[in-house]
This record gives sequence, structure tokens and C-alpha cells, in this order.
Amino acid sequence: VILVAYRDDADNTLTATYNGVSAVSIGSKVTSAGSILKAQAFLLRSASTGANTASISSTGSIGDVIAGGVISFSGEMATDTPDATANGGEAPGVEDPRSTTITTVAEDALIIDVISDRSAGLTKGASQTLIFQEGAGDNMAGSYRIATTATGYAMEWDPTENTEDWAHFVFSLKPAVGGTYVGSFYGSGGYF
Repeated sequence: VILVAYRDDADNTLTATYNGVSAVSIGSKVTSAGSILKAQAFLLRSASTGANTASISSTGSIGDVIAGGVISFSGEMATDTPDATANGGEAPGVEDPRSTTITTVAEDALIIDVISDRSAGLTKGASQTLIFQEGAGDNMAGSYRIATTATGYAMEWDPTENTEDWAHFVFSLKPAVGGTYVGSFYGSGGYF
């Protein structure tokens, strides 16, 4: 899974590769209030294990800030498409904490989120495991959690200031029958 978040003046189309293999965009959230905030996720099944290079390309230059993280999970997915998706974000947002609820279809689903936020700082929800976090003044971050039953789950980030705009994309992946997910960080964080 490749997570990307950015702030810029344009909503550019992004593409991602991992070890030279194209990843599929599974969704994004864009919020526009002056600058564009974008949170996007890419998926590549059966990717090469170990340390490899993730690359992000854009249809235009991104002059402000772009950050992301890469994480690999063992456990076969039942399908190439997400179990469920959800979007959150406001322009400008006053929601504290930033919260997007996703309703999973499958039990034991893996829930992953990516957020692009203009606040000076973000703290992840207590039930979430951090994948990456970058920024001061603009915060980009991603996390995951395991769903135990098919129900609604809130993915939350507590901002240090709640008057800034934000974009939040959340998705879940269904494991194969009898499958579970175990995360392995092959690269995390950093500005692209």
C-alpha cells in the first residue's frame, strides 16, 4: 500500500510504482479552500518483498509539499478492490478531532487511512497504528487498524488547531477466507 498526501495550487493526477511495477489508485479525497489538499491511496497485490523503491509521478509540478508512506501486509486479499471506502474533510474544517467513519463489509478487514491537514500538528486515534507522519504547519499522515467485526469504525486525528482545512481518505481491505493481516514496514514517511 502506498499512501500519498499533498498541498498545492492544483489537483494533479498522481501515479505510483513500487519496484518499477504500477500500483492501482483505489481512491482519493480532495479539499479545496485556496490551496488543494489531497489524500490518495494506491494498492499493489503480490508486491516484491524487502526494501524497494516507491515512486510517485504527477501530471503537474507540486510546488508546496508532498509526503507519503509505504507499508506491506502479509495475508492474501480476497479481491483487488477495497472492501469499503469513505471520505472526510472540510474547507476550512472546524471538526475536532478529524474523524471519518467507514463501515466494513468484511470481518477482520484491514482499515487504512491517509490525511492531508493544514493544522500545525496531528495526533492519531488511540486504536490506530502509525504508518507515516510528516510536517510542521502542514501535516500529512497515514495509519491502520484491524476491524474485528463488520461494523462502523472511526479513523481519527486530533489537530493542534481546528480551524484549518483537511482531506481524509479511508479504505478497508478484505482478507481471504481464514486470512489475517500482519504489517511490515518496508519504508515509511519522508517527503517525495
